[in-house]
Amino acid sequence: MATGRSVAKIKSALLRPSLTSKFFVTITPPSVLRGFYNQTDADEFYMSCSEASLPGVSLNTQEITGDRHGVTERNAYRRMYDDRIDLTFYVEGKTYSQIRYFERWINFIVGNDTQDDRFKTEYDYKVKYPREYKTGMKVSKFEKDDGFKLNYHFIAAYPIAINSMPLSYGSTDLLKCTVSMTYLRYIIGDTRVKESSVIPPKTNEYDSFGNTNGPGTPFVERDTATGGRMDGGSDGPLLTARQALGLDPI
Repeated sequence: MATGRSVAKIKSALLRPSLTSKFFVTITPPSVLRGFYNQTDADEFYMSCSEASLPGVSLNTQEITGDRHGVTERNAYRRMYDDRIDLTFYVEGKTYSQIRYFERWINFIVGNDTQDDRFKTEYDYKVKYPREYKTGMKVSKFEKDDGFKLNYHFIAAYPIAINSMPLSYGSTDLLKCTVSMTYLRYIIGDTRVKESSVIPPKTNEYDSFGNTNGPGTPFVERDTATGGRMDGGSDGPLLTARQALGLDPI
């Protein structure tokens, strides 16, 4: 059943879209990088992240045919995470810290962080244990009023690729470093929810349409011919208008 909506409701529901530019990335450094910055420099480092992406998710399903005539069912059996998330950083022009940070991390992973063997034509190396180079990462999505924050926590993350960064004598542009981070899985945590931003439960006419137990009882689908509940339940005793309003005892 269609119903009218006030301009205020339309504005609150449709005219306050989320903005892509309001986000912040935090990476918990592995042990080899913990002395790379102090806290102030680390905040500036993560603020240089100009592009990120919220992860996708999908479900693997199994097709079942023949159980019901003419119907193909698909039942979920596994949740599948994206295999990576790309982060793009503006490169700081004094120290190139964004490039050095992830290069040092990757060198540590593959055991190429020693001074003696780096310039040899042939050398051997030993990859570190995963627990030594995997770490936590967080992408926080928020809005300008800072009311509701959506935190994506990535488990066991580490860089697997640094994209090439072309240089040119042509038109000058900002140098950016794009890093692909892989991870085991992610979880979502909601924090700092203002009371005014919480969507209240519906109390419109649909909540009590067709019920005999008075306002506030849940809507139940009914048979259009008999008016009976389709779930087989009972509405209880039929109430008068005064009983429904609490003016007379039931």
